[in-house]
Amino acid sequence: LWVRGERVYGEPCLLSSFARHLGVWPDTLIFDLDGTLIESKRYHASIFAAWMRKRGKRITLRKVLPLIGLPATEIARRLGLGKREVEAIREFHREMELLGVENIRPVEWASLFLKLPYKKAIISNGSREFVEAVVERFGWRVNLILAGNIPHKPDPTGIKRVIEVLGGPAVYIGDHRVDREAAKNAGIPSLIRGRDFRDYSDLLPLFSPCL
Repeated sequence: LWVRGERVYGEPCLLSSFARHLGVWPDTLIFDLDGTLIESKRYHASIFAAWMRKRGKRITLRKVLPLIGLPATEIARRLGLGKREVEAIREFHREMELLGVENIRPVEWASLFLKLPYKKAIISNGSREFVEAVVERFGWRVNLILAGNIPHKPDPTGIKRVIEVLGGPAVYIGDHRVDREAAKNAGIPSLIRGRDFRDYSDLLPLFSPCL
């Protein structure tokens, strides 16, 4: 198994090399949502693109996709939108995202990974209604959801709040460089999809309890 560019050997009960990568053995797993647990980046990008077209602005999904995961204000800035347009696009996004929950699919093996016996939390800048709808649709059991009105990453406030409630040690699992920076700012290790692992089939053998 490859983790962070290095070969990790061992059985689930003897994963000292993997523990060294993390620096801790976690009790709490903290997840980003979009791109980490659900394949939704293209969907969110299409909402931004639809709003732009509604305002008579030509834009392609290819231009918007790399921005998904950044704060809405930063996406708006990079798309050349003014401050007044940020709240309007946020409201449009909140209305549209709930309509498409049934079309969203989980990242491969994510639902099985979430059944492992750890304390689990999801942090998202999406609306709480959207996150709860996704969790309910897939039948996930999580101990804590922080969504909506929380500081944008790489601010570590959300991660620190989870640790205050659920305790540590904790690992943050995301899919973007801002996730890695947020975890670093919170003083905990991170695992970034696409960089440290491909999908949860990579992590399942490592996080599964010893039999």
